[in-house]
Amino acid sequence: MLGDNASAEETVADTARAGQYSGAESDKVGKLFLQKGNIWFFQGKYDSALSASLATKRIYETEITKQLSKDDNIAAANMTIVGVYFSQGRMQEALEITLENTKVYERLDDQFNLSASYGNAGTIYLNQGNVADALEQFFKALEIAQKNQFTNITTYLGSIAQSYYYLKDHTRALTYAKQAVAVATKNNDRYWMAAYTSDVADQYRELGHLDSAFMYYQKSLEMHINQNNIDDQAYVLERMGSTYIDEERYEEAFQHVERGMALIKDRRLPEEELLLRVSLARCFLEFGQLDKALAEASRLRELAADTDKNTHKRNAYEAIHKVYSATGNLRDAYQFQEAYVAVNDSIFQEDKLVEVARAEYDFRLKREQERLETEQKQQQALYEQELEKERIVRLGAIVIILIVLALLVVLYRSYLIKQRSNQALSHKNEIINLRNEELTTRNEEISQLRVSEKQMAEETLALKERELTTITMLSHEKNNILTRLGEQVGNLTDKVDQKVLPDLREIKRLIKSNINDESWSMFTYQFEKVHPKFFNDLKDQFPALTQNDLRLCAYLKVGMGNKEIAQVSNITVAGVKKNINRMRKRLELQPEDNLREFLLGF
Repeated sequence: MLGDNASAEETVADTARAGQYSGAESDKVGKLFLQKGNIWFFQGKYDSALSASLATKRIYETEITKQLSKDDNIAAANMTIVGVYFSQGRMQEALEITLENTKVYERLDDQFNLSASYGNAGTIYLNQGNVADALEQFFKALEIAQKNQFTNITTYLGSIAQSYYYLKDHTRALTYAKQAVAVATKNNDRYWMAAYTSDVADQYRELGHLDSAFMYYQKSLEMHINQNNIDDQAYVLERMGSTYIDEERYEEAFQHVERGMALIKDRRLPEEELLLRVSLARCFLEFGQLDKALAEASRLRELAADTDKNTHKRNAYEAIHKVYSATGNLRDAYQFQEAYVAVNDSIFQEDKLVEVARAEYDFRLKREQERLETEQKQQQALYEQELEKERIVRLGAIVIILIVLALLVVLYRSYLIKQRSNQALSHKNEIINLRNEELTTRNEEISQLRVSEKQMAEETLALKERELTTITMLSHEKNNILTRLGEQVGNLTDKVDQKVLPDLREIKRLIKSNINDESWSMFTYQFEKVHPKFFNDLKDQFPALTQNDLRLCAYLKVGMGNKEIAQVSNITVAGVKKNINRMRKRLELQPEDNLREFLLGF
């Protein structure tokens, strides 16, 4: 009935005939549809796989068999349907089917598939940018997997780490990535050990702990080499190369990037190739090999046009712009600077969406904490009511006993009263101890919340400082390009026909009018929003500082390197170092004192 080459139309036709079969025959046909749907899905025949899976659902929704058998097969068909919808980008439909499956597995008490269904829902939510719901689903999946010791614990820990990475909460992302590595190591799952080890390195890199990042990248690379995972080796080598470039260690960066390029030479890995070529272009520029840098820029133009990832486009456009600027191709340099600014604006908007997702997650977390506190207060109130009832009953019993004892044995009254009083005091002390323990726990939770708020404030400050540095460098690059264009137009006035001179002068006037000489004023205005008392405090404590010293302090405060300061100040790197040494004397710093750490205190 269903051959390997059967079309989707044949599948639908067979479904229509399925209603003619008896219960046993329908079950046989339904299982055949289910099997074919899975095969077609893994072959990439999504339309046929979808038709077969829908046919399976129709059969088991109408066939009268045991409820358990029906639910099992419907849920299995739904899994294939979800896979098809996800592959086709139909996320909302995939989510609806996944949530439907979750209810089925809850009814069947199928813990393994229930955890998998929660995990699938989390993946879809994350793909939609709904990180709060994604984390909720991943934690549900993780709880079930840990409770039953399922082998997919590692996957859920990795998904949680990925979600926190999306929220730019790299501290939490690092915690869960390390847990994923630990579980993979315990299960001797060597591939995921290597994969999540590189994730740990990524988090350390984002947190600025580069020594730890290099250590974990090296571990991951060695594991991928032992397993002969070529694609993953190329990825880790690219990450190591770009990290070395960030530290201006270009020779080491070039060695790693060359190794990565050699690995993907005969493989189609456009994303890895793009990132590796970005690093190559930057290295060639640093080495002064402009011809090779131009060749990389030419290939990057093709690769950037094919990728849909904005961060990859931004890195490529930035590298192309720098190559063309260095080789004097100012027109193309300006074109790719505009492209860089445009895609950077898109990334900025994406970051805003991430901030919204982070705020939503924090709001849900706070609401959950408030709910737990409310439940604790309610439980405390009920507990105190029970204590009060017990106290009343106990006092009543004591009164009755005292009356009876007074009538029977007067001599024992004093002894009995003392004994009851001691018991009441002991119980009260126990209650006080319990309350003290609860107060201690609550204070610890409040302290943890304050630490989280402090970390968020520090991350926000770092983001603003990175934006400030980017704005300063872009303004400086724009002025340089426009100045060069103005000079080239000026050189043409003696070489062209008199008829076009007015047009050349108008072009030169437009270029000049767009050169912004107020980059420092703009920088100062934005900087004082982030650090309002920085300049006043420095000047009050060190009156000998010059205006140039204050400017240099501000650039160092936001994390700009000597090379970036030299660019925006139009001086050499050696000149920057000389100015820094003079300023250290005015700041009364000793040779062993760290200047950046000193400025962070203001």
